Amino acid sequence: MKKIIKEYFTFSKRERNGILVLLILIGVTLILPYVFPYFIHAESMETSEFQAEVERFRAAAVAQPSKKEYNNRQWEKEDKEGFLEEEYVTEEFAFNPNELTYEQGRRLGLSHKIALRITNYLKADGQFKKKEDLKKIYDFSDEDYKRLAPFAIFEEETGNSFENESEEGFTGKKDNKWKDKEPSRATFEVKLFPFDPNELTYEEGRQLGLSHQAAKALVGFVKKGMVFRKKEDIKKVYGFTDDDYNRLEGLIQIDEESESIASKDSESAGKRERPKTFQQFEEKEPLLIDINTATVEDWKKLKGIGPSFSNRIVKYRDLLGGFTKPEQLKEVYGLDAILYVEIMNFLTNDSPDQIKTLNVNIVDELTLKRHPYISEKLAKAIVKKRIKKGDYQEISELQKIGGMDDALFHKLSPYLSVR
Repeated sequence: MKKIIKEYFTFSKRERNGILVLLILIGVTLILPYVFPYFIHAESMETSEFQAEVERFRAAAVAQPSKKEYNNRQWEKEDKEGFLEEEYVTEEFAFNPNELTYEQGRRLGLSHKIALRITNYLKADGQFKKKEDLKKIYDFSDEDYKRLAPFAIFEEETGNSFENESEEGFTGKKDNKWKDKEPSRATFEVKLFPFDPNELTYEEGRQLGLSHQAAKALVGFVKKGMVFRKKEDIKKVYGFTDDDYNRLEGLIQIDEESESIASKDSESAGKRERPKTFQQFEEKEPLLIDINTATVEDWKKLKGIGPSFSNRIVKYRDLLGGFTKPEQLKEVYGLDAILYVEIMNFLTNDSPDQIKTLNVNIVDELTLKRHPYISEKLAKAIVKKRIKKGDYQEISELQKIGGMDDALFHKLSPYLSVR
């Protein structure tokens, strides 16, 4: 037994020296943390400014208002600007959401906050394109929408062969007396009653819930000496919507005398000229329009293209830098495929050299994102790659940018250049 113990605990001189060194190192390691501060003097850091900044941040976070509190403060601020929460007598009348005032909103039964939200939305250049857009106003209830939707009237600017005539009083000249006698901002209490469109007055049209344009165009048509032969004819009047027709169809009563007058020839009427029909009125002299050089006045010569569409087309063409093909007209707001089919045979592209291009090696981000085909994100990516990699040598290099798919590149490439 002693022999076994002796074999395990007997060390050579070399081993004893190693154990001694190891013990010394262990001792130094244990003592070092206690003696280290006497040899190293750490520089003190001034943290008072940092601590003050932290306290300010905490105070600001605590004082941050909730969404509800923020909205309430906004209402208080707006109240000071003249919108006081007063009581209004609720009434129902036809209104254009894009022209609605705070007072009209309250009279329609909207709450103080909803009326303010609509007013502020319109002040910020917001626009309601259809009745359903009203529901996008925060807290606009379904009950309010169901109650007011039948009275919401939009002054349509979609394609119609009578747009030009209604704007100019069917005479080719501005009919200023409408501005004096029938302001478009006037409101009328909606009343439903049987009517003959050949005898309808402007005031009666507005009382039936028609928009200013529709009532004005309808009266102007009759004043021009033309006659509504059947109910469906009224749908062709500028501004007269399908909703209007569905709502009023059962009330339309065309007098037989009006039809007989329209059917008499010039001899039986004392050589009186026969009233024009819609088909006669709609006819326009065929012509060809160069999509890149046509002026506003040129576009108005096309059937179905009035002042609004003419201006939109020219403005959109200027934003693009020109049209590369006639089909791009369908990108103009409100110009649908049906109207495009009606005018496509009158369109030519005889001046493709009119296309204006943007040099991607010198153009800035702001100018790029103004182009209808270029988003803000894509504009940033184009400029960022140019700064990082240098000038573009070929337009095809843009295809490697994120967000530039083949379809977009094919559509956009005619408007870009590298020199």
